[in-house]
Amino acid sequence: MTHFSSLGKIFAAFFLTAASFLASSCSRDNAGIEIRLVSPTSGQVVANATAVPLNVEFLSSDGLHDIEVRVVLAADNDTAYLFEQHTHQQNYTHTHLLDLSTYTAGTEFSLVADAYLDEFGTDKVTREHRFFIP
Repeated sequence: MTHFSSLGKIFAAFFLTAASFLASSCSRDNAGIEIRLVSPTSGQVVANATAVPLNVEFLSSDGLHDIEVRVVLAADNDTAYLFEQHTHQQNYTHTHLLDLSTYTAGTEFSLVADAYLDEFGTDKVTREHRFFIP
């Protein structure tokens, strides 16, 4: 019985140490993350639906984890564009030239950016605003 208790304690200590390491490797509070939606700007009617410049900046003093940039139709949340990246950089800038010319003139879109704060995707910082195509 004593042998089993010793092995159980060793296993429990190992498990707790491993779980603690995994949980702390990518977690942080959201106070250290800033997301800047540079382009298109909030409420903007973009000049050309065939070449919509996306520019999103992710900034963190501690380093980022997973990031995501989406363009969705405001009316029904259908995704027009999706970019996902796993990164541990302190800063990350995403730029992309997007063609939205297949959508009706005047369509309203949401530019959404997420920065995930942990390995499991449970905590995140989100920024969002809307823009239109001509």
